[in-house]
Amino acid sequence: MQLVSESAQVDFTNRKIHAPAVSILFHETVTTDNSFEYWLTQELNISYHDAVNAVKSFVQTFQKAISNAPMQWNGWGSFETINNKIIFKPAFNVFPAAVTAERVIRKGAEHQIRVGEDERTNTQMEEWLHGSTVKQKYLWWVAGLVLLGFGIILAVLFANQHNIQWKKYTNYHQLQPKEPPVLYKTP
Repeated sequence: MQLVSESAQVDFTNRKIHAPAVSILFHETVTTDNSFEYWLTQELNISYHDAVNAVKSFVQTFQKAISNAPMQWNGWGSFETINNKIIFKPAFNVFPAAVTAERVIRKGAEHQIRVGEDERTNTQMEEWLHGSTVKQKYLWWVAGLVLLGFGIILAVLFANQHNIQWKKYTNYHQLQPKEPPVLYKTP
């Protein structure tokens, strides 16, 4: 009997993840490895010859017991003989149910991605791969025109409120002094 642990497996085509599992394998073939007998001699403090005889008697008793009827090993499984072969049927599910794995995309969520030796965000990678999709328009000149128009309107309103006469402040008429100039005599 051999306890085998299997790592988790990913099935991309079916979008499944199989959890890690532990299974029991039973090999009917006899091995010539004597390590079990040496281990048994140390654990039970018996001679090597007594350990070999104990293993042989256990195997003979076990074969006679399962030749008559299936033998149940609680919590592990059952042994039975079919066509002079010993077959082990485990009592528990060797492979647990697979979990469905789907990619979740959250809009606006930013996460780190390892790119080679660098770490970047997903938005940086999208900009790098696809280019910036939204072109920003700089409308600074629209703000300037709005301010210019607003200034002209304010100037006209101010002129109307204070009775400014445009002809008075221009070179349209000749200027007339209010007092005549003083004439000085020179000797």
